[in-house]
Formats: sequence, structure tokens, C-alpha cells
Amino acid sequence: MKKILKIVLLGAIFFAIFFFGIKIFQKLEAKKKLDEMVSMFQDFCLFDLKTMDEFCTESLSEKPILILFTHPECDFCHQKTRQIKNQKSKIKNTTILLITHAEKEQALEFYAQYELSQYENIHFLIDTDFKVIWQYGSPPVPSVFLYSVERKLLFKNNGAVKLETILKNLPK
Repeated sequence: MKKILKIVLLGAIFFAIFFFGIKIFQKLEAKKKLDEMVSMFQDFCLFDLKTMDEFCTESLSEKPILILFTHPECDFCHQKTRQIKNQKSKIKNTTILLITHAEKEQALEFYAQYELSQYENIHFLIDTDFKVIWQYGSPPVPSVFLYSVERKLLFKNNGAVKLETILKNLPK
């Protein structure tokens, strides 16, 4: 009886180690694929509050691209938007894509509050279907992705980050 119990226990331990090993390997592979995909800017089309129409990134001019995943209920996102407005001279040569999954009415309120329509280089895009958010691995709000003119990833941060840190990573 003791021998059978030992065999069953060892089998269960071996199975658990094997199972969790496979799960860890799968997660590492998925992270590797995501990192490869995010390393180069991928074009997409989303609804733009500025034009009230679909905006496709393939039409962007040759400027660095700053993606900020944001939400109107995020206090840090409000702070970051105010900072961007205050530093407009430092970011005027950067295309800024604010992407939210908020409902259109809530996003419009945020957009109007910060008078974002007056900035030619800022686009506030709505992704209620999560198609772009999933491309980036469903990053937390706020998250930042900065791409060079060549569309290569220069800087990435999930969570709060100071604007000065982002500005340091902007190409000169």
C-alpha cells in the first residue's frame, strides 16, 4: 500500500512539474512574439475624435510616434495630458496617439476638456473593440510606446512614467 501511495504521489508531483513547465514555456513564447511584434510600429485604423472618422496610421508623416494608452477615469492620464499640453513646444514634431477603450461620450468629454482639437499632432482614438490594445498585449492604463521615424521601438513603459523620461527618449 505504501509503495502504491509513493508511486501515485511521485506521479502527481511529476505531472504538476511537467504541466507548470509547459505553461511557463507557453507564456515565455507568447511574450517573445509580442515583444517582436511591438518592436516595430504596426499600422492600424481606429475612430478619431478630431475628424469624427476612421484614422489610419499608414497616412502618418515621417515623425516619431508616441502612443499613450489612456482612459478618462485615470487620474494619471489627466495629469499626463496636462503635461503634454504644457510641453507642446518639445513634442510638436512628434505624432501623439492617445488611445482609449472608453465609450465615445466619455472620451469626447475628456477630449473637449483638454481642447485637444487645437493640436495638429495629437489624435485621440477610440478602441472599444480592443483590436489595437490586444496588438500591444493588453497593456495597463496608462502605458507608453515611443517609436522612431523609422518606426522602431525606442521606449516602452507599462504604468506611470514621468513626461521627462519620455522626452529624454525622443529622437533629437
